[in-house]
Amino acid sequence: MEYTITGKSSHSYWPVQQILGADRYTKIAAPSNHQSHYVTGFIATAAAAKSFYFPRRTCMKFTAANNVVTVADDTALEPTSGDFLLSIWIKTSSHTLVDFVSKIDGTNGYTLETTAAGLVKVSVGDAGAAIALTGVTPINDGLWHNIMVVGDISEKAGLYLYVDNKLDVRANGTTEDYTGIAPITGGAIALLLSGTAAKTFYLSNFALFKGSSWTTAEITAIRTSLYNKTGSVVIGKKLEGDETDLAVGLPLDEGTGTVNYDVAGTNDSTFANAAFAAGGIPIDPADPNDDLGVFGPILVGTNETAGLYTCTFPHAMKIGCNNPLIVVGDGAITLQIFGETSFA
Repeated sequence: MEYTITGKSSHSYWPVQQILGADRYTKIAAPSNHQSHYVTGFIATAAAAKSFYFPRRTCMKFTAANNVVTVADDTALEPTSGDFLLSIWIKTSSHTLVDFVSKIDGTNGYTLETTAAGLVKVSVGDAGAAIALTGVTPINDGLWHNIMVVGDISEKAGLYLYVDNKLDVRANGTTEDYTGIAPITGGAIALLLSGTAAKTFYLSNFALFKGSSWTTAEITAIRTSLYNKTGSVVIGKKLEGDETDLAVGLPLDEGTGTVNYDVAGTNDSTFANAAFAAGGIPIDPADPNDDLGVFGPILVGTNETAGLYTCTFPHAMKIGCNNPLIVVGDGAITLQIFGETSFA
């Protein structure tokens, strides 16, 4: 289960105390990379019946063209002449999103955008030629969708676009010959996750996998793992950094600050004007809410223990890899939280 702490190597233990108002408070900043905070219990007092909760899933929100996440140029971001798989989750009701993913120098590199009909368009090229594919599945329905681009350098028709782990379109292998596209580097340009003027969308879990020559089974295994569907329920996979052939992994879920950590290496991103928002991947089928809780109401008594509320959880609750501990209350609560920070 997600909340089980068994087998974790403890990093630090803590109690923290906060007097809540009506706003959101960050009490412990995001832990070191590959670690998570766990909450084991709390003691709370209140002068009136009030409640609180812990935000659980966080993603990046984009609302304007100057909302940009930047990853400095690095060879880890370059498919070069090998196979690659790029994956990102997106939620939007908007269309015509301009290069929401891009690492491009002229025709050299890759971009993702959406059309006026809400269809995904991918462009991949080298310094002399490029292939552009437009899908057939609209994604501007306000739900989370997984977009995957797969490049198989051994096939002329080896450029694929998947939407929600279903093939949406592939290169035709004649006028769109993927074996003639190499090396793909994007020049010395940074990887950008960029907003579009007057459009709102959310991004979660950017991943770039690279391999020298994958088999079809290996590509399918990566796709299946990332999409993570159980029966008819789509869960998605939170990037942890130990995935085979993962070159760059940005969960985009820190919830505070201006850095997104690369769980696969050292290609952390910085961002300007974009903001964190509730939601993201994974989607818990047992608890689709983006938060842990709600806890309370903190009851008001009539004796010397008025308003005292003590709770110890049977299992430590995982806040999430690289996520800060954030508390949201609906009024004045004096709250002491107990837990630990451990390797995720």
